[in-house]
Amino acid sequence: MIRNVLIKNDKGITLAEVFFAIAICALTLMVLFSNIIIQKNFQKSIKDNTDISREGQIGIDHMARIMRFAVPATITTTGTTAIEFQVPAGNINYITSDTWVKYSYNSTNHTLSYIVNSKSGSPSSNVIVRNVNAFSVSWDGSVYINIEMVVSQGAAPWIRYFPLETRVRVLN
Repeated sequence: MIRNVLIKNDKGITLAEVFFAIAICALTLMVLFSNIIIQKNFQKSIKDNTDISREGQIGIDHMARIMRFAVPATITTTGTTAIEFQVPAGNINYITSDTWVKYSYNSTNHTLSYIVNSKSGSPSSNVIVRNVNAFSVSWDGSVYINIEMVVSQGAAPWIRYFPLETRVRVLN
């Protein structure tokens, strides 16, 4: 008898219960999707930071690889933003004749570029690093060239700076 009474009084789910269940599901989905969006933005930010830092490091490595073979008597600096030197043929695979190399920082365009001028052809200029906020190169006059560079990512007021530096020992 009690069983029959329970079945007869069960009228199903009320409209308030349905709305409450939908509200809980909506809140759960909202939290879930907002976390996904936050993680995606964070991952993009980390990738951008890594890319700009890597580009700066590749530029410094490029400079160090070539500067290592500079003829010490030919090394000249223009202030702290440019350095020029001669690389003799045979030290680097793609340099087949005595070549003059110049690295210079352009503070207007925030770029670091190099110019290669060999006896056999016309000078060629290439940008090796973009987003350079500061650049300094110094030659101690005998053995070492110091390179310091700061690359940046983002726009004001959320600019992130990445300082990079190296010291190159001239082999010649």
